[in-house]
Amino acid sequence: MGHPLGASLGVRLGSGRPTFVVAGDGAFLAKGAELHAAVESGVGRFVWVVLSNGGHGLVRMGTEAALGPRHGIEVGTFRHAPDIAAIAQALGATATRVTRCRELGPALRSAAECDMPCVIDVRVDPSVRPPMEDRIQALNPNYAEA
Repeated sequence: MGHPLGASLGVRLGSGRPTFVVAGDGAFLAKGAELHAAVESGVGRFVWVVLSNGGHGLVRMGTEAALGPRHGIEVGTFRHAPDIAAIAQALGATATRVTRCRELGPALRSAAECDMPCVIDVRVDPSVRPPMEDRIQALNPNYAEA
């Protein structure tokens, strides 16, 4: 978890091309400090899109889908959702928060031209499950999509 965040800096430096990476808020908290290295190096056109759903949403939803709603496993839902944009700014990056779909396009365009690392903190509904049926099926062959 979180590997794409650090690896994306290598991709950006190695390719010289604008680089975007999408990760969750749990991954950002696990590996987000690499953002500071990008800030220190002045890496521009380097964008992290962080889907903030209250912590490890993919794990939470996958576990419930595979094992049922009363699975009894702690899946890492945050009691206090962190302010990802504020953390990014504290590390020296440019950051913006997106709370409505119509804000995402302009935020992405602006970030693509930014001369410093940029984080887009996208607030997503924690109850909406992303497309993940193939992953659930691989974990639980007895699973049948409802």
